[in-house]
Amino acid sequence: MRNFFLILVFLMVFKFVFAKDSLIVLSNRFNLTYDVYSNLYGGIRKGTVYRNLMQMGTEISSKYLKNTLLNIKIANAGGQSPSSNLVGDLQTISNIDADVSLFIYELYLRYVKNKTWLKFGIHNLNEDFVLCEHASDLINSSFGIPSLITVNSFASVYPKTTLGLSFSHDFSILKLKTAVFDGFPDKLYRNDLAWGIHLYDGIVHILEVEKNVKNNLYRIGLYNYTGCLTENEANIRLVPNHFIYSVVSGSIDSSKQYFIQFAKSLKASMHHYYLGTGFKINYTIRRMNLSSNFGLAYAGNTNKSKDEIVLEFANSFQIAEKYKITPDFQYIINPSGTNKHLSNSFVLILRCQLMVY
Repeated sequence: MRNFFLILVFLMVFKFVFAKDSLIVLSNRFNLTYDVYSNLYGGIRKGTVYRNLMQMGTEISSKYLKNTLLNIKIANAGGQSPSSNLVGDLQTISNIDADVSLFIYELYLRYVKNKTWLKFGIHNLNEDFVLCEHASDLINSSFGIPSLITVNSFASVYPKTTLGLSFSHDFSILKLKTAVFDGFPDKLYRNDLAWGIHLYDGIVHILEVEKNVKNNLYRIGLYNYTGCLTENEANIRLVPNHFIYSVVSGSIDSSKQYFIQFAKSLKASMHHYYLGTGFKINYTIRRMNLSSNFGLAYAGNTNKSKDEIVLEFANSFQIAEKYKITPDFQYIINPSGTNKHLSNSFVLILRCQLMVY
């Protein structure tokens, strides 16, 4: 935490020094998320834990470097894991769960010109790939990126992002995106700002095609992982693997959206396919923006007794522009994240967010 505040002070000083320079523009962002999880029955045990995530970042642009932005974001996570301590699920009920506390989340250059953009540095691949915008208010991790990918390979996603190069070009009839990431993160269980390049330990390569048809967006991709990651202390064993995935999202009308997700492993693995679907309804009450969200995620396993199903319902209340409150309910059928047979779990979650831009 001390290191986090030192970095925070550095960013504030940086802004003060350069704020008067009309050739340099800074855009600061601060995001605080606080979650409370209560497991009412089933899973590992009944109980309540909390999680919090603090993110501080800045985006720097300059007339010296046209069409180029420097993005920096530091994150600090606290609390306990509801999956490890309460539920024992495979798909991870919280998308802010983390095995580390203080870490560099983003540090990259982004070049944009016409219909092409290029990113180089430490960044989250899930901001541009395997993305499902209409599932953004759901809290279970699988709705952000299919559990099939994160369980069977390394992915440069929250909380451990790695060095990568991403490219996108819009050909009008379709958008083509590709990326290469370092496939071996620094120690997953270490709470520091370390990161490095591990060229001999494999890479992650992604190729994705995106097509917009009327009110529907189709994404189809190939995800390759060539590394072989073994972390005894983190209890992780990964081998080279390849996946295909697709994400379909669209609008039924101006207030209703839906999404469908699919992922399949092309090599033998225990968790070998994933299916997800859901919908979102937006409405306004007394100048307050609300959304009701429902999601279903199915993690298929070669051992059918280990199949896991998640049912989630979340109501999101946007208060002004800075505050959001989300009561969330998740029912996990056959939690499969441990070697033990666990009974179905019912979890209540309250998420509070502060966003300052």
